[in-house]
Amino acid sequence: MSLDKGKFKIHYKEQMKKAFKGLDKIQDELSKGLYVKTARGRLQANMMTDILTGSAVDKVRRLWRAEAKKIIASSSGGSKMLADLNRIDKVYGAELVTITKIATRYIAEIRRMHGGMITGKVLLKMRKSAAFKARVMSKLLLNPKNTGAMASVKYAFKIETQTKERFAKVKLHLSKTFASGGADYDQGEAPASWMTLNFLSGKEKKEALAFHIADKKLSGEKLKAFLKAGSKHGAISFSLASQ
Repeated sequence: MSLDKGKFKIHYKEQMKKAFKGLDKIQDELSKGLYVKTARGRLQANMMTDILTGSAVDKVRRLWRAEAKKIIASSSGGSKMLADLNRIDKVYGAELVTITKIATRYIAEIRRMHGGMITGKVLLKMRKSAAFKARVMSKLLLNPKNTGAMASVKYAFKIETQTKERFAKVKLHLSKTFASGGADYDQGEAPASWMTLNFLSGKEKKEALAFHIADKKLSGEKLKAFLKAGSKHGAISFSLASQ
């Protein structure tokens, strides 16, 4: 089978259209909350989808186009060019699948925590609160090569099979990023780790917090600062501490 340069546009548009169509699942997940079935709700849903995934999706689209054009420019056409195009289709298509899976699970978990409804207050909380900032999720999706962060999120969202071994790695990653978060535990990757922690089960959340405290031998003012940061990000409460 051959594909000459004149047919590149058709192939290119069809492959990308098919891959990007999968992002509709994010809107579908938002639409499960009754609130977004209103006109205003749909607008809010579109805005939230863009905040969550816009930067990451634009990055995939930009890289995909650039690499495809490079292949076309350096190839004389034929089966090799088709094979090279199909190769990058799989790579970037897989990135979009990952973005979609994580974004939809994020939304599903937010809905679950709020009685299944996506209300105006919930959308506002997703955008602004320290515990569930959508922009924190957006930055994480923008850097899929951060394997520790991605593995932790996939574990917390139950995208991959949960095992003791995987949870052990999650605890190590969270502890490492908390420690690099500065005096207020709010720098670098720490915000993403606080958000991830909030999606763990209560038992796992408590275990992850205890692991960091023991691992870094926190006490006195350092422990107080960590607990204060955890409270700010919604990860520590009196009920959790008393369990």
